[in-house]
Amino acid sequence: MTDKELFDLCRKYGSEALKWRRKFAALLPEVEKRKLWRKKGFYSIYDFGKRVGGISEIVVDKVLFLDKKLSEKPLLKAEIEKQGWAKVEVAARIPVEEGKAVEMVQSLSKSTLQVYAKEVIDMSEKGFKQKAGSELQPVTFKLDSQTHFQLKKFQQKLEKKKGRSIPLGLVLKELLELAPEGKIQGGSRIPVKQKRELYGKYKGKCAIKDCKNPANEFHHTKRFAKDGTHEGVVPLCHEHHQIAHAGLIENEQDDPKDWRPRKYMKPNAIDRKYLKNLKMANAL
Repeated sequence: MTDKELFDLCRKYGSEALKWRRKFAALLPEVEKRKLWRKKGFYSIYDFGKRVGGISEIVVDKVLFLDKKLSEKPLLKAEIEKQGWAKVEVAARIPVEEGKAVEMVQSLSKSTLQVYAKEVIDMSEKGFKQKAGSELQPVTFKLDSQTHFQLKKFQQKLEKKKGRSIPLGLVLKELLELAPEGKIQGGSRIPVKQKRELYGKYKGKCAIKDCKNPANEFHHTKRFAKDGTHEGVVPLCHEHHQIAHAGLIENEQDDPKDWRPRKYMKPNAIDRKYLKNLKMANAL
């Protein structure tokens, strides 16, 4: 077995273990309601959770509390089994309609939700009006096994070079930027000089006020795929980059230090493709 085969197997089993642990955790409220743990000879729901599902007492408490908190939000509660209790717990703190919270849980990573939740809660008293969010449009495509292998290989090299995980959507972006001139019109490669100036201006940090994370993405506030320009480029951390592409910034064309969170997702067509590719990458 090669290192790659071993790593792929570990990731496969880890993903499966996580999936089934989420399903197990989602059953705990019903187990507690029926007192099934007592009928089967366990000392408590905590003993049941630990011995049957390998879940700690703290997690059991959080799942049971979250179940009560979401008693009137069945759609969001249903996401516990699919997305995990920890991610749903973050979404439950965001003061938005249930359907919009579900959309965020399904579209964004946990770390991005945490950043957004903190910011929108901080701004919640300013009375931003909620509007109807945009529906995400599914975008799918098929790859032959050889192309998939080559894409994954390039992704691994890119991640090793940059020292962090790279979503598949950004891997495809890198490949497009590396394409020879004449085959692809335009291109979103930002001039090195401009990158250095932005890095210097923000001292390598995310451009968002009070964010202490390092900048690891260059974001086009004027979408390059639409305008073909490098105007309005700002350095962002991975989480704020996702927030911007989720359409969760109310005034994206203003200076990043003045950005205000929106209480609903409003991605444009370009953003929807980004979110779809991100979701696909996270599923691999």
